[in-house]
Amino acid sequence: LARADGRLGRAADLARQAAAQAVDLPDGETARGYRVQLHLDASRLARMHGDEDLAKRDYEAARALAPEHPYVLCFEASLLLAEVLGSGVTTPPEIADDPRAERASALLDRAEEIAPGLYELHWTRGEWARATGRLMAAEKALRTAIDLEPRRPEAWTSRADLWLARADAADTAERVARDGVRLTGEAGLRFRLALALTAGGKIDEARQHYEAYLAVRPDDPEARAGLATVLAAVGYRQLYQSTPEVLDRLADRILELDPENPKALLMKAVAARGRHELLDAVLLLEMVREQIPGDPEIEQLYAESLRDRGWQLRLQENRPEASLDVFLRFVEVAPPAVPTDAVENLILQDWRRKLEDARDLLVAGDPAAAVEKLRRCRQIRPGAEPAAVDYFLGLALFQATADDAEEPLREALSCFEAAAAAQVEAGGDPGLAVLYRVRTLLRLGESEPAAALADSYLESVGEGGDPDTVDRIRRAIGR
Repeated sequence: LARADGRLGRAADLARQAAAQAVDLPDGETARGYRVQLHLDASRLARMHGDEDLAKRDYEAARALAPEHPYVLCFEASLLLAEVLGSGVTTPPEIADDPRAERASALLDRAEEIAPGLYELHWTRGEWARATGRLMAAEKALRTAIDLEPRRPEAWTSRADLWLARADAADTAERVARDGVRLTGEAGLRFRLALALTAGGKIDEARQHYEAYLAVRPDDPEARAGLATVLAAVGYRQLYQSTPEVLDRLADRILELDPENPKALLMKAVAARGRHELLDAVLLLEMVREQIPGDPEIEQLYAESLRDRGWQLRLQENRPEASLDVFLRFVEVAPPAVPTDAVENLILQDWRRKLEDARDLLVAGDPAAAVEKLRRCRQIRPGAEPAAVDYFLGLALFQATADDAEEPLREALSCFEAAAAAQVEAGGDPGLAVLYRVRTLLRLGESEPAAALADSYLESVGEGGDPDTVDRIRRAIGR
């Protein structure tokens, strides 16, 4: 009973007590057999519980009672398999070639000579056959063990694991685990039944068995992760049909089982969208995208949530600048399936309005405010009308810098250079940009580069330049 409900340390202790009580049985040989078996049971349970010292002590007690007892020989063979697997040898050919495999086989042969109908013999042979990749030999040995003692769970568990390891054998694993649960009531077999049902796509029934298993062994990390996966599949299937409240409850249960599960965050994001809590939805989806990158459905949901959040900020909360930032992110990440035309038109309108406002501010003599507008223009549409934006930003910086501070004047100079290059590339006259480059260089105290730049422009433009601009350049350098 202690073993069945997961109290493995208690179960080992009770087996140890039973071994001590067996001393008083009237038949000495029978008593010794019981004691050997019970000490080995205690050893196995202690190992499952993680207490290697006690496990070793119980094994040594059994071995001291009867070193050639078939139980002891079989147990020693199973210890050799655990030793091989614990040493990092994992592939079936490597295990089969390990010298310990030959020693284990010899131990089992000796046990078979003494007791050919022993459950432990065939179960241990099945375990070695499974580890060395001999599927049919493992199935035969484990079925023999089950036929000998059908209500013992170990061979059932090994046989279920044998078929669970094959990707194409979910139905067989399910049938084996289901029969094992029915005959033994073993919680571990219920867990394996849940695994098999999950592999076969029967997630609703798998959920029932996971819940039943965890009711007995609530701290099993593998089972908790398995139930979280099943619940996530249930939630994903109902993602757009369930109410936000149902999704939230399911997601909370998943996160309780597996705090890192991204599907639970996805459910919470959809629930938040259903309640129009779009900021929460966006933040949750950003976390999901980090854990599940490139998923088309998640990318579409994220883009749509950004778009809806942008409209919410603009129309309901009257926060146009915050809305604009969200729309810019939306346009950046939107997949082809999500139209962006309406938002891009709105961004363009905002950009034009800010550029016009910046011009008006320059005319009104408020270059500092114009700088802010023009920087925003660059952020919104960095490649749009570069000559105009760069020229006006340079002009605003030039006018706003009253004390010839070098840093803003250098930035202004860079803006005028970019504006001139854009004008030339477009086939236009860069005269005004050149004029302010010259003036900026002069303010920086670089009169020779200013004169050289002016002369180069005047020579290249000849008689084709704007007379007023040409005259202003000449006067700037004293020509």
